[in-house]
Amino acid sequence: MIGLDLILENCCRIVRRRSENISFEHASLDVRPFLISDEDMKLVSRENLLGLLG
Repeated sequence: MIGLDLILENCCRIVRRRSENISFEHASLDVRPFLISDEDMKLVSRENLLGLLG
């Protein structure tokens, strides 16, 4: 399914580009109420996001 691959590739590229403008410090504070523990705060990072995107 070439079409689906292209859509996923475009989405990943867009998210990578937009992540350059995200303050992950602020983002982690936004999601904090939804996290189970304070240790989970360490997971909210640009590096983890980019790693998930491949």
